[in-house]
Amino acid sequence: MMSKSEFRNKAISDRESQSGDEVKLKSQKIFERLISLDSVKNARSIMTYIDFRNEVQTRLLIDYCLSNGKNVVIPISVFKGRQLIPSQLMDPDKELQISKFGLLEPKPEYVRVFDKEELDVIIVPGVAFDKYGYRVGYGAGFYDRFLASIDNESVVKVGVAFELQLHDSVPHDSFDATVDIIVTEDRIIEICKKD
Repeated sequence: MMSKSEFRNKAISDRESQSGDEVKLKSQKIFERLISLDSVKNARSIMTYIDFRNEVQTRLLIDYCLSNGKNVVIPISVFKGRQLIPSQLMDPDKELQISKFGLLEPKPEYVRVFDKEELDVIIVPGVAFDKYGYRVGYGAGFYDRFLASIDNESVVKVGVAFELQLHDSVPHDSFDATVDIIVTEDRIIEICKKD
């Protein structure tokens, strides 16, 4: 069996093998499925990542949320302590810059720290997911820490992924956070929690 890091590297390689057109088309289908979810339709505040490299693209979702009066919240990565700080985004064309790590994040004057307990939906990226809601990230644990730190049990955690990122099982540890729903270009998977 592959180690978690070997699994991660293979999953990233698989995702990176897609063309830009494939990523765009599949991301559009994922967006259409996302906005069909009651949790997304009814949410007041949605946290989403801003895509990087060949991740599922999120700009359509950001624009949809802003045009429908929803609070859009994006993560700021703080590498000391490996934390995510939620910040409200109001104008993606004006407020973002490329960080020293190559991620789009708010310019300092547009950082608006948002109370994580007020989030209704969190869109969770991942390198790979399985049918139990486990995910493999990039290995730094940012999302595992962030999701574990939220006390609001009603927040809905939605993993977005391409079908090729979905596996029967992924390597995971007991402390890894899970998602409640996975949305791919082909389907919506509601995770049945094991009691």
